[in-house]
Amino acid sequence: MTLIFWNKHVQPEMISLVKKDVKPQLLPADIRMTGVSWREPVAIQLDVRKMTSRASLVVILKIYISLKQLGPALEMKSQFVGDVKSNMTKISSHRELSISQGVHGMPDDDFVDWSHVRAAEDPTVLPGAVGEMMEAPTPEIAKKAYWRIEGNAFFQRELYQAAEPVTRLVVDRIKSDQWSQYGLGMGLDLLVEIAMGWPALSEQMHGDNTLDQRCRSIITSLLPYLYALLSDLTDERALAGIVDLTCELEDDRDRRQQVYDCVAPISRGGLLLRGLQDLHATL
Repeated sequence: MTLIFWNKHVQPEMISLVKKDVKPQLLPADIRMTGVSWREPVAIQLDVRKMTSRASLVVILKIYISLKQLGPALEMKSQFVGDVKSNMTKISSHRELSISQGVHGMPDDDFVDWSHVRAAEDPTVLPGAVGEMMEAPTPEIAKKAYWRIEGNAFFQRELYQAAEPVTRLVVDRIKSDQWSQYGLGMGLDLLVEIAMGWPALSEQMHGDNTLDQRCRSIITSLLPYLYALLSDLTDERALAGIVDLTCELEDDRDRRQQVYDCVAPISRGGLLLRGLQDLHATL
């Protein structure tokens, strides 16, 4: 049986376990848990075969959720021992957007209410972090801003709802030439990670299984602009980003060949060389 709790009802000890990436085998025997942040649901899998009575569930709930929420939690229609049936219950999802409000597909960025966008941490910092990254005067500032985005809009290629408007922001910045040398490189790094990502478990719980496809579509619209930049770019990080996006998103073999022929003569190694090897393998 899997229970879904919204993190505002879960005690900090539980979140600390999640954020430390505690492996399932290190958790209590009755509990298997996945989760992301204070703004996302936490799934707790209870092995009901190891429970002998309703009291077992009470003990676990007292440990992992506040007493104030214990009553509503126990109102779940669950069956134990012998005739157990799989049951999923959602408790207090006031942050959840209904499908009619556009869970699957974010509006234009000017109309995004960032405070209600699902993210791993505080989504309201994301627009500022994107601007700081894209216009960074030094590589250190660009990297610092980047890491305010990764781990929030996405984490290790697991995409949260915020990844979509973040993708659009970065793409729009690049298309409108609002970037520095260091910002472009880190911005393309970010787009590569998103292009290779997939919906986080929490997004799938919300029924959004196409988040990655929408992000990839937004990034694909940027490719013609990036191709036009190639002849003027010398920064290997930016070139590596274009090569990786071409390899991942470009369907036209001739276009992939053109990108390879343009970049290969100036490659000096590292990430760019590996990206070119991957691109060459698609030709």
